[in-house]
Amino acid sequence: MKFIHSAVVALALCNSAISFQLGPKHHVLSDGKTCKESSEIGRRSFLSSSLIIGSAGLLSPFEPAHASYYKDGKRVDRFGRPIPLYESLPADVKTKIDSSDPKYLAEVKEREAKEEEARIEAEKKEEERLSLLRKPPDTPRVLVLGGTGTVGKEVRSKLEEQGFFVVATSRDGRGNTVELDVTKCYGKIEKEVFELAQENRCSAVVSLIGGIGSGNDGLVNGATGQAALGASQVQSVRNFVSLGPSTSITTKVPKGLESYVKAKQLSQEIVMSTFKPDPARDGLSYTIINPGAIGKSKNYGSDPSVPLETVVNAVIVGATGFYLGESSSAVLENVEEIKEKASKISKVKALKTSTG
Repeated sequence: MKFIHSAVVALALCNSAISFQLGPKHHVLSDGKTCKESSEIGRRSFLSSSLIIGSAGLLSPFEPAHASYYKDGKRVDRFGRPIPLYESLPADVKTKIDSSDPKYLAEVKEREAKEEEARIEAEKKEEERLSLLRKPPDTPRVLVLGGTGTVGKEVRSKLEEQGFFVVATSRDGRGNTVELDVTKCYGKIEKEVFELAQENRCSAVVSLIGGIGSGNDGLVNGATGQAALGASQVQSVRNFVSLGPSTSITTKVPKGLESYVKAKQLSQEIVMSTFKPDPARDGLSYTIINPGAIGKSKNYGSDPSVPLETVVNAVIVGATGFYLGESSSAVLENVEEIKEKASKISKVKALKTSTG
């Protein structure tokens, strides 16, 4: 169609350059003279048109459709259309290319081979990356939420003394911690914890976030449940530790602590459901410690207080359970159970010696 259009345009240009018609038999020539014989003009017009068409360099319709040219560095056919990869061409076109352009065929095959090699290498690297993320690190790496509180500060200090990696959060980011104010980003805690634990390839997450009479008891104490949801999605995490309410408080909720107890219980249920045994993640477990009070803090129930050091040691043992071979989960609701867990702190110290 393009060929026909070009011929018509060229013919029209030729006729307008030579003459214009006055009547059926008279024409005005370019020099002002007239000519009666239209046949003579017609012959001249035809010859001139043929010359113009020839000089325009129009492609012969017999030129092979697969003939290749370059446009913007890409191989295209005579109509400017990109030539597809060899393997996607019809069989008859492949035959023509094989016989008329072996160099192009070699280029295509070489490019396909390189692309396949690059694809395999990329898949291999991605699998290695995912495998690394799924596997816990060689030594404990712990994320401590609430790392500047009474318990959090001691847990962080002892873990670092053992030479273990620790990343901690606090409400305002003080003391070389990551800022995480749960009252301001409550709906985003799950995502924040997930990203922190994954980026630091943590093996455990410890939630020591809590508060009583803060005016935001529901938000603050419910944050542990969201943290557990985020931590459970990190493939390298095996242990989750948190502090809950004592038995006496949950049995008879003191006036004014309704939000505190309800949020703590909800968080505990989420922790237990998200860190239950999983065949795909060996050693997955939780440790929930529910003391009556910690150290010299106010006791709101009737359960006896538990020394600060005992609670700290129990938290650390729970956070390193995967490396100690302690794969069973537990809710520690009395002093004896908490002390028993804490007594295994010597194994944690030995763990550093064996892995260091």
